[in-house]
Amino acid sequence: MKEETMSFWSYFGSPFPATTGFSAYRSPGLLVHLPVVLFSTLLGIWLCFGDLWLYPLFGLYLVVGLYFGRDLAIFAHYNPFITLGVIGGSIVFLVIAPELRISGPEPLICAAITGALGVMYALYISWYVDLDQDETRPPTTTRFPVIQRLIDRIDHAATQDGDSEPVRLRKTLLIFLSVAGMLLAPWVARHLSILSLPQAANAALSFAAISLVALLLLLITRRETVAAGLQLLALLMTPAVIHWQMGGFATSGGIVLWSLLAPLCALVFFGTRWATLWFGAFGLLVLGITARDVQLGLDMDTIVLFAENILLVSTLAFIALRFFIVERDRIQGALEHEQAHSEKLLLNILPAPIAARLKDDHQAP
Repeated sequence: MKEETMSFWSYFGSPFPATTGFSAYRSPGLLVHLPVVLFSTLLGIWLCFGDLWLYPLFGLYLVVGLYFGRDLAIFAHYNPFITLGVIGGSIVFLVIAPELRISGPEPLICAAITGALGVMYALYISWYVDLDQDETRPPTTTRFPVIQRLIDRIDHAATQDGDSEPVRLRKTLLIFLSVAGMLLAPWVARHLSILSLPQAANAALSFAAISLVALLLLLITRRETVAAGLQLLALLMTPAVIHWQMGGFATSGGIVLWSLLAPLCALVFFGTRWATLWFGAFGLLVLGITARDVQLGLDMDTIVLFAENILLVSTLAFIALRFFIVERDRIQGALEHEQAHSEKLLLNILPAPIAARLKDDHQAP
């Protein structure tokens, strides 16, 4: 008998199992699931709402509470000690939480430990929940099966039937960009907050929020155009806003150079024509903040040197990558044209069913 499996994302489709018929969740599942959700929510409030930069991580505690609590609730049907342990642990936490909040360990350390446990739990699910493989794609192998499974699941997260390989690659890249923004921006906000730059820290947190919105748009609609545009707009504007708040090229460390990622990524998502417009917007942005620095009376030589270096390096990098993509597309187009010409000649010589069979046999591994 073939074992039934579920996909990685369908695992997260129902945080509350059905309670009709035979259900391990109905009893004693509620006695386990609800305390775990409450425990995780309170822990997230305790750790995240003390520092502004930790706010985006609060969602992690809700997700862990919902799904880890659900799994514990199912296992509790077969092991009553899990029920007693969860209820007892929740009571102990509620009793000692106020004292820990005052004299306990640093929230940063606790958040790092809890985040690491959440990642380990996601890897555990990635390992033990089977993935419905796409038979149209060749299998990939690495020396680290867990990492490969995780990459495959990310690769399948936003794909649709009929997506070409370039479209799949663009969606995977957009997922990595959005997740990186969600994870890295809070740390930047933390650093800016320490430097007493709350408005710049808010800009970094806004970037994390926009990255989350872009990721949700991609996963829900499975179309990358709007999500990519939103992500690249945030990537273009956020470094400039932080530069503006920090007071110039020197004090900001040339952070506006990060905005160059927007036109470079636009080469991948939107093609060379639209990417040129994105690069033009980047150039105008650099000129605008340069004019503002001059207006503030900062050292002219320093401003000009920063602006020249950023614009020259950015222009050379963009032109080189654009030339590479244009030539790659030209060669790919020539290959596809020759392939279509060969297939047309083959159809003129052989009947269509035989030609199709020969083509399939040639493409088979």
